[in-house]
Amino acid sequence: MIGHLSSVLVAILIVAAMSYAQNPGLVKKGSFDMEGEIGSLSQQTMEIPEQSEPVTVDGILYEEEWSDAVELNLDLTLDGAPPTPSRVWLKNDNCKLYIAATLSYGHLSSEELYGDGFQSIEEAGCALNIWFDLDGDMYWDGWDSKNQTYAPDAVISVPGMLTPNKVEYALAGMRGWNKFPEAKAVYQTLRMHSPWHNSAWGDPPRVAENSNVVRKIDTERKEITIEGWIDYRDQPLLLQAGLIPRIRINAYLTLSALVDKNGDQEYTRNLIINGCWPTVGSDDSYYWYLVNPSDDRLQSALLTQIDVEDNYNVADFELLKNRSYDSYAYAKGSDLRIQFDFSDIDDRLEVIPFHVNVYGPLPQNSLRQHVESQVEVGNNGSIKFSEVRLDVPDEGFYQVEIVLDDPGLCGNQRISKQWTVLQVYENTFPCIVYPGDVNNDGLVNFADKKALQYIIDEAKRSGVPLHESDKMRFGPSFPDAGSNLEFVAQAALPWDLLGGCSADVDGNGSINEYDMIALEENWFRNHGAYIPKKDDGFNLEGFDVSNSSFPSPVHSTALLHVNLPEDSQVTLTLSDITGKQIQVLLDGFRVAGLYSPTLDMTQFPNGTYFITATMKGVESGIDFKKTMKVTVAH
Repeated sequence: MIGHLSSVLVAILIVAAMSYAQNPGLVKKGSFDMEGEIGSLSQQTMEIPEQSEPVTVDGILYEEEWSDAVELNLDLTLDGAPPTPSRVWLKNDNCKLYIAATLSYGHLSSEELYGDGFQSIEEAGCALNIWFDLDGDMYWDGWDSKNQTYAPDAVISVPGMLTPNKVEYALAGMRGWNKFPEAKAVYQTLRMHSPWHNSAWGDPPRVAENSNVVRKIDTERKEITIEGWIDYRDQPLLLQAGLIPRIRINAYLTLSALVDKNGDQEYTRNLIINGCWPTVGSDDSYYWYLVNPSDDRLQSALLTQIDVEDNYNVADFELLKNRSYDSYAYAKGSDLRIQFDFSDIDDRLEVIPFHVNVYGPLPQNSLRQHVESQVEVGNNGSIKFSEVRLDVPDEGFYQVEIVLDDPGLCGNQRISKQWTVLQVYENTFPCIVYPGDVNNDGLVNFADKKALQYIIDEAKRSGVPLHESDKMRFGPSFPDAGSNLEFVAQAALPWDLLGGCSADVDGNGSINEYDMIALEENWFRNHGAYIPKKDDGFNLEGFDVSNSSFPSPVHSTALLHVNLPEDSQVTLTLSDITGKQIQVLLDGFRVAGLYSPTLDMTQFPNGTYFITATMKGVESGIDFKKTMKVTVAH
């Protein structure tokens, strides 16, 4: 929709004791070092902000992805152990609530807690739970006391127990919520409180289908990372602007400590509980496992609205090939030409911003160039073009990433696409390779094996090296497996060895017997018109079907001559005048040679018949078809 749209931004305004991070403790890309210290800031207003950077749910909390989120601190509590913070990040994109957490258990790997014989500690379960008092009646229940109507509140668990790649939830009123058993019984369950206990007294959780979660364990850092999202417009939250829900967050870990006592290994299970947010009292006396939080255990949350200006839609965009080479090969300093396809463009819009990142040279993945640019829109159609100068110093392969935002109901959705390109120095002409077509005749067949073997033999005889590691080729869909063998025009750096570009079929910078194997991946494939070379040893005229020995007309039997210049798939059939097939004379693979099948017409009445021969050369891939008329007169 064009113009201004109103959509929900989850903004939680809280006046309560809480913890902020002065610097986000997040992972920088290319590093796994955590930075930042947890500070304290009380009596402040907190809101869940709209995200400015998109999140890839992969279990790694990159600083670039989460630095725009609000960060909360849930102090870890366990008798006999010092408190350690677990951290929670929240943000949204007007549709989804993005959730991340790190839960640390490193301080528990200590003989001080377990005594002599302590070996190790292993994680057995974890979750982050967020409770929503959706009707804002200051009680987590299934009843709206203000409107005197049934209104079940919700709790979500990230990740789910039964579906660990999704968010799971329960609603007040489900079996198990109102009958909380003894704590010791609950401790034995993975979810650690009755709503998740799948038994006679508790319903299993439900799956929030429109959600996604990844959980990762770093055993060296002794830290667990949770990252995910849930669409808060769907069940169970159904959040809308104007509602004032109240929330509570708790997280937990369960760990198994391996203790060796007198040579007998045994597990001691310990429950590690993260303090709730918001906390109550100096000693965190409000226990995490109590059901139905109420009053000051829930903090007010105000859902506000923001405007989203959806003034264009991105249909597609692509980096165009260099027409000089019909591939993604460019001379140093060339302009990269980009084609954009937009729809629903606002008449008032003049330019749309985008940026280009260049990484490499491959296989390195360093950012070598970043360009902020824009494409002029106007009102003369939806197809637009823009150019960006390729400005990297070294020859080689690079990945070009084009990034732009597509505004919509859920805020700006970032879209990115990548292409593998080759930069060559000025006055250097790249090779254009179709992997497997060693002799460059447009067809992958036996002649290419012969050409490859000749290059290998000649190089060995003359002492020319068959290895040039700086001439590795990176396919168009790198780093996907098999990219180097895609049968498209691939640019390559020229080899010192004559014919080396095409002979290095797998593009690894070495020419050897493995290229013979790689060649077969594209066996029989061709591009453009087939241009037979002398080494192919045949032409279309080699295929022949002759009826020269037929009597005229055929009274009983006759010989049919079939000449095959190469191994072929052959089908030879007899049909009546209506075109109905009535006999198969040859069918299947035949080696090269002359065949003379007998045509027996004694069982057929007088009339006109047709013999059709269809052949396909195994090596060449060439098709041949011929139909002959036969008259029968007994």
